[in-house]
Amino acid sequence: MNNSANPERENSNEPPATGRALRLQAYGGPEALTVDRETASEPGPGEVLVSVKAAAVNGIDWKIREGHLRERFKLILPATLGIEMAGVVLRTGPGVKGVKAGDRVMAALGGVGAYADHLVIDAGKLIQTPKALSDVQAAAIPVASMTAWHVIQAAGFDLSGRRLLIQGAAGGVGGFAVQFAKAAGAVVYATASTTSLQHVRALGADEVIDYRHQTWGISRARLTSSSTW
Repeated sequence: MNNSANPERENSNEPPATGRALRLQAYGGPEALTVDRETASEPGPGEVLVSVKAAAVNGIDWKIREGHLRERFKLILPATLGIEMAGVVLRTGPGVKGVKAGDRVMAALGGVGAYADHLVIDAGKLIQTPKALSDVQAAAIPVASMTAWHVIQAAGFDLSGRRLLIQGAAGGVGGFAVQFAKAAGAVVYATASTTSLQHVRALGADEVIDYRHQTWGISRARLTSSSTW
């Protein structure tokens, strides 16, 4: 993200983008967060200024907030949290191609900063939001889908015809993993709670194991009965 002033701002007729930001003042509980007023920096080369319409809440957010990950995420406080969002492009910096003002976009930031009305982000991190999705739906997709995709790709071999077990298949990452694995040709076994069985089947799982009531030993035997694994 670019936090420096753009010297071209003086020659621009566009008003500065001013809005709210939920900022972490010090590591701690929810009381360490304040809603501040901020003027967004202008997008530099290859960057885009986005009006954020929705930002997802992830488990990692409270871990960052409380300082559990301070060695991995070295923040300069105060800092704006939030790792994924959806919004509308306000304007683009020099050299940006593929997106323009008015486009609906979504992104995993690869850092923090989504809990704000405006965000400057590298254009390469943005993808167009499908028309069928609301901003709230779109904001919840990037991190979970990318995590699942990387896990499936990390297998490093052809999944076609192989039996694959996905634990927690009704969750965000698990749900995408079921779909990606099925698209790759795997025979997908998945675990879920009783209330989520139908949902996971609808995602494409070939067999869903109710981990609360189904005997796991029997399911495991069926899963490993073939040499194709």
